[in-house]
Amino acid sequence: MTTHLEIERSERADAVVVAARGEIDLASAPELERHLNDAIGDGHVVIDLLGITFVDSTGLRALIMADERAREKGGRLTLVLAPGPVTKLFDITGVDQHLTVTDSVDSALAAT
Repeated sequence: MTTHLEIERSERADAVVVAARGEIDLASAPELERHLNDAIGDGHVVIDLLGITFVDSTGLRALIMADERAREKGGRLTLVLAPGPVTKLFDITGVDQHLTVTDSVDSALAAT
């Protein structure tokens, strides 16, 4: 099956940045979860979602669970979102009230 999600990981300024492009849905959420599980430790994980065009409930759940795992391990997670449909989804569902959200990777790293 062809994936419609691309994920890159990099180490920057005392944080792990996981950048995703494409769609996060039932088919691709497990891949994102694997990458996030590998990145989560006792530090800061920045999830760059600027290249994401669609997120379904499975994707929201994967991000919420990653935040919970990070907190359990003494770390933290920050989502980077751009204005648009994905940010609107986070707003409508209230997920943005439970997760740390910012509008750029630089601002997320500055909070490290």
